[in-house]
Amino acid sequence: MKELTRDPFIFTPGSMPFDSCHASNIALLADGTLTAVWFAGTREGADDVAIWQSFFDGFRWQTPEIVAKDEEAAHWNPVLFQYGGNLLLFYKVGMQIPSWHTHVKDLNNGTVREIDNMGPVRTKICIASDGRLLAGASTEDGPWVSYCDTSEDDGQTWTRSAGLYLTEGGSPVMEARRGLIQPAIWESEMGVYHMLMRSTEGWLYRSDSSDGRTWSTPERTQIPNNNSGFDIVNLGLGRMVLCCNPVSENWGSRTPLVLMTSEDNGKTFTTAFTLEDKPGEYSYPSLLYNEGKLYVSYTYNRETIVCRTFAL
Repeated sequence: MKELTRDPFIFTPGSMPFDSCHASNIALLADGTLTAVWFAGTREGADDVAIWQSFFDGFRWQTPEIVAKDEEAAHWNPVLFQYGGNLLLFYKVGMQIPSWHTHVKDLNNGTVREIDNMGPVRTKICIASDGRLLAGASTEDGPWVSYCDTSEDDGQTWTRSAGLYLTEGGSPVMEARRGLIQPAIWESEMGVYHMLMRSTEGWLYRSDSSDGRTWSTPERTQIPNNNSGFDIVNLGLGRMVLCCNPVSENWGSRTPLVLMTSEDNGKTFTTAFTLEDKPGEYSYPSLLYNEGKLYVSYTYNRETIVCRTFAL
C-alpha cells in the first residue's frame, strides 16, 4: 500500500462559512472525476446544517458549495451513488434521528424526492450481481436496529428486511440506545452477501445472507469498534479493506484511524496503514476502490474533510 496523496485537505480549516463538518462520502463520476460530499453547519444537528460538495480536478479540490438544503432542519449522512449515468445523492433530513426522512437528489437534473424506508443510512449502496440494490439501513428509536433495504426498480422503491438486533442469550436486546447500526454490505460471490455493523458493545458485528433478503443473527467479530462509523470495500477474490477506529470501547476515542486488510472475505483483518494517531477526532471514513487505487475520506477534527489516495 503506497500513498499517492499530494494535499489531503479538501479545504483549509477555517476557510469555509461553517463551524463544523462531518460524515463525508466519495464517488467517482463517469468521466473519472472524484467528488466528495459531507454535512456542515454551526454544529451537528443544528437547523442550518446543509450538504456540501467539492470536486477534485486532478490537481486540487475546488471550492465547496452547498448541494442540498431542502428545509430549515438538520441534514445528515450524505451517500453518493453513481448508477446508470446518473449521480444520486441520498441524505437524511430532520432535527432528531427518530424523525429522519430520506431525500434523494438527482445531481444531473436537480430533482429531489422523498423515499419510503431509510435507504442507505451512511455507507455505500451495494449493486448485486442480479441487478438489485442493497442498502445498509438502521433505526435508533429505542433499541438500535440494522436492516437491509432492497430495491428492484433502480432505487425508486425500497423493501426492508427483518430487523437485525443485538442479542443476549438468544433474545433481542430491547434497551434504548443499545444495539447495531450503520451496516456496510458487500457481495463476495454471486448471491452471497455479508454486512458489518457498528455496535455499542466494543466490537463490529457481522451477518450473512444467501439471498440479500433474510440475514443470519448478528455475531460479534474480533474487530474493535468504538461505536463510531467505519467503511469497508471489496477488492475481489476474498480481499477486503476496512477503515475504522480500532478502539474497543462504547463511545471510545475516535483516534487512531487505520486501514486494515483481509484475505479471507473479512473473517480476519490485519492493520496495514495508520492514517491518524494524534489526539483528536478522525472518524466516519468513506472508502472507494477503482483500478488499483484506494480512496479514503474522513472527518478531521470536525474542521475539514481529508481525502487520501493509495496504490494497492
